[in-house]
Amino acid sequence: MDRIQNTIPVSDVEAVRSRIEEEFPLIHPDFSLRVAGRFFQNFEWDRKEKGGDPDVKVTFNFDNPEEVSGTPFVCKISRDLKSPNSFFGVAYGSKEEVEKIKNWSRKFKRVELLSYQGGQLIEKIV
Repeated sequence: MDRIQNTIPVSDVEAVRSRIEEEFPLIHPDFSLRVAGRFFQNFEWDRKEKGGDPDVKVTFNFDNPEEVSGTPFVCKISRDLKSPNSFFGVAYGSKEEVEKIKNWSRKFKRVELLSYQGGQLIEKIV
């Protein structure tokens, strides 16, 4: 089969995938799941295990990929295209994890705790 869903030739999909991988190479080995183009995620949010979507998210900036080694929360990272920092991240948590995620995130730059739905600012942490 040389087409995917009878609309896009496989060679085109492979070319696009290859170009994305060239332009946005892997940032950290813990974050090997490519999501949403330039973002990489460490593991997936298990809605069944967690009882639904996350309640909060923490956005943060960082310069050294080693800072996200062993991240205990579902998290995605990307090269930062908008700030003077090298990288941008978003970590997700449940209501029960709010204090843990806040404490964990204090090591980063420009940290904000947001509601998951709607993205309303709850607290500026750093």
